[in-house]
Amino acid sequence: MLLVSPILQMVALNGVAIRMEAGVEMEVRESLVETAMASGCTKVGAPIRAKSKVVEAPKSSDTLDAMALLIEEANPMDFSRDGTPKVRSIERILGYDITAAERDSAWATFQEA
Repeated sequence: MLLVSPILQMVALNGVAIRMEAGVEMEVRESLVETAMASGCTKVGAPIRAKSKVVEAPKSSDTLDAMALLIEEANPMDFSRDGTPKVRSIERILGYDITAAERDSAWATFQEA
């Protein structure tokens, strides 16, 4: 079967091996086809799977701005018992999700300023 690999790799099974070069069509023994496909190789002519988009990490300055707005609005529902802004409240302003760790990091920076 004619396969193509996305990367330079060795495909081996039970002592039989083939060196696959990135983007080069190669005839692969039937005994190695399943192993090669599990390693990311595809049949020649098969549609290529779309890679997922890389999403940029949120900018901490945006998070800092959102925190400043929450403090300005002074709604107690936007803050936890310890006084930190709630992640959901920050996300509502930003329009995208952040983690608690990102919130904590931004909060530490905010308090230093």
